[in-house]
Amino acid sequence: MVQTEIDEHRQYKILVDGVVACVFAVTFNDQLIWGQRDQDAIYIHRIVTHPEFRGYSFVKEIIKWAKDYAAKNNIKFIRMDTWADNGKLLEYYTSCGFDYVGVVSMGKTDGLPKHYEGISLSLFEIVL
Repeated sequence: MVQTEIDEHRQYKILVDGVVACVFAVTFNDQLIWGQRDQDAIYIHRIVTHPEFRGYSFVKEIIKWAKDYAAKNNIKFIRMDTWADNGKLLEYYTSCGFDYVGVVSMGKTDGLPKHYEGISLSLFEIVL
C-alpha cells in the first residue's frame, strides 16, 4: 500500500529543519468507506506526526494544502475518517474545520487492511 502511494506520488512529508516531522497520504476514491458519497473528493489518510513535533498544527497545514490542490483540480470535498472511539481526535478534526458527517461500521473489508474489519469509523468532510 505505502509503496503504491509513493509510486503514484500520493505520499507526502512535512519537513522541519530537514527533519521529517509529519507524513500523510491522499487518495481520490474511498468507496469501501464512503460508499455512494465517493465522488469529487480528496481523501487524507494516515497522518503521522513525529512525537517531537506534536502541537505544530500540521493538520491545519495539510488542510491548507488540500484546499489549494482541490481548487486547482475542481475537487469539491476534503474528506477523512478515523476510529470512532477517539473522542479527543474527533474534537480536534472539527476544530480544524471538518464537519462530522456520521459513523460507518465496517464489515468484511476485502480491499482494505485487516485492521479495518469490524471497526467503526467517524467520517469528516470540508465542503469547498
